[in-house]
Amino acid sequence: MKNIIILNLLIVTLFSTLSSFSQLPIAFKIGINNSKINESYNKNYTSLYLGFSSEYVLNKKVNILSELIYSIEGSKSSLDAWTNDQKTFLGTVDVINKLSKLNLPLLLLIKLYNDIKIASGIQIAYILKNTEYFPSISSASSQTTD
Repeated sequence: MKNIIILNLLIVTLFSTLSSFSQLPIAFKIGINNSKINESYNKNYTSLYLGFSSEYVLNKKVNILSELIYSIEGSKSSLDAWTNDQKTFLGTVDVINKLSKLNLPLLLLIKLYNDIKIASGIQIAYILKNTEYFPSISSASSQTTD
């Protein structure tokens, strides 16, 4: 796994070095990410992503695109909270699951016509941090079941 990450970082470095020789553009990317990483959670999580990309032209029809992107992905849900004996309802708990990731895609781009391209390649994702937290508990009066 480390070898693949190091290889991808070397490719990005290579493209950056080549930019001084062939005017290779390096672009900054920023955007909004709307994700749902856990199917048992019922709400999407919206966050930010940012990174860099560089495209190297091999010939008129084929390019190589390399990117380094930091993103936060996740899911949200609301769950009912009960006591251990399942007799007293404590309230509703909001649960958020977040993944901070570093994505390293390497794509082969084939130009079909003018600005229409087909892309295919690999993407390595390294999870920097995985957190699950409970930001709030909204409780009505405690209810007891008999």
